[in-house]
Amino acid sequence: MNKITIKLISLLLLIYFIQSCSEEKYDPEITGSIKGIVKDSKTQEPISNAEISTNPATAVILSDEKGNFLIKDIEVGEYKIIINKHFIISYNLITLNIPLIKTNK
Repeated sequence: MNKITIKLISLLLLIYFIQSCSEEKYDPEITGSIKGIVKDSKTQEPISNAEISTNPATAVILSDEKGNFLIKDIEVGEYKIIINKHFIISYNLITLNIPLIKTNK
């Protein structure tokens, strides 16, 4: 083999190794949560076992005995909260924007 062929093969091997060492791009899944308390609008008493859902759909959960609820691991975005108790649906929908919060971790 002549010197040009050896240099060409060396260059091709170098390019191959550089390409194979590049990192794959990783797009982490970023999520947030929604938490709140369901209360009667007149008495301000907590409402237990109210069905809470979102639009777009994420999960359907029930409030606890103190009216608390927590929807975990939802994608960053905008959601409407729908609350249902005894087949009465709250039409006062709340629009929430789950922001992306950067941390230094």
